[in-house]
Amino acid sequence: MTKKLVNLYQKNLDNQQMAEFYFYLLENTKDIAMQYDNSIQYFDFIINKLDVLDFVKYNDENYQIKDNIKCLNIQEYLNDPYVKNICLKNIKKDQFYFKEETFLPYECFIYQDIILKNDREITPIGYFKQAYKYIALYENKSIWMLITPHEINTMKQAINASFGNVITFGLGLGYFAYMCSLKDNVSSVTIIEKNEKIIELFKQYILPQFKNFNKIKIICADALDYINKDNQFYDYAFVDLYKSVDDGLPIYLKMLKKSLIWSKTKFEFWIEKSLLLMLRRCMITFLYEKDNKIDYIVENKTIYDEIIAKMAEYFKDKNDEIKELEKLISLTYLKKLAYHL
Repeated sequence: MTKKLVNLYQKNLDNQQMAEFYFYLLENTKDIAMQYDNSIQYFDFIINKLDVLDFVKYNDENYQIKDNIKCLNIQEYLNDPYVKNICLKNIKKDQFYFKEETFLPYECFIYQDIILKNDREITPIGYFKQAYKYIALYENKSIWMLITPHEINTMKQAINASFGNVITFGLGLGYFAYMCSLKDNVSSVTIIEKNEKIIELFKQYILPQFKNFNKIKIICADALDYINKDNQFYDYAFVDLYKSVDDGLPIYLKMLKKSLIWSKTKFEFWIEKSLLLMLRRCMITFLYEKDNKIDYIVENKTIYDEIIAKMAEYFKDKNDEIKELEKLISLTYLKKLAYHL
């Protein structure tokens, strides 16, 4: 397994490095777009930057980054029922306020979950040819929540799968609840949210705009406490308590284990594939270190270090299980393992 594992470990490092590049690029994307006068020059800049990366390190047929930059149909998002029907302009309450933001023409952004292709993690990047305005909710000067193509696309599967009596952990701007409430096969949508100020804002300004507001029920509670109740009322549950994979992974692992209490409820987790890919990174690192007898010790441990340590503890007396590499790094196996981490 050693040669194959070494190759996999190197690709794992490449994936992490590429993720850091995307983070830098997208953090500075608006400044770069303004520098290039909002023209196609911005897109050319992106392609040239990626071409350098492709040539130097990522020049293989399974990881052509520029091929995964897609021009999106702006009308598809402007016609989204929530975007079209819910007006959130000029609203301010306490420390919260809504502000209209803009994706500039050819400004790139992540629009979907991470894709895994032959061990390469590919981040789908999109852009519009015209300016695209969207609403963001701020708490003081920090973004609390926003509705962008990424949120719309990554919730689509869960919305389509929802049925019966639905519960969602995390309110956000009510996008998931609104879209579910429009479905004929959804009887009710219960929202669990612990922030009273957000609930007040939602009830005052957003809920009255819901076509089927009578389907909505809001409970002020902490999700990790509420899920401890053995509740057989709900048919479908959606967990959306985090902003990204970094803050989401520990919450995902806790809620996943607690979801076993609700044996009759089908659970779905926001950006679950991306979360499982982070577990995959941890698994590859764990296997490589075990194979090379490396003691992984750091002073300031991250959540990923803690997960690797938990994997080491789980497999301590299970050497027979650490044989099939492809099985161990499959997302199906990793989700089963996640219940034990």
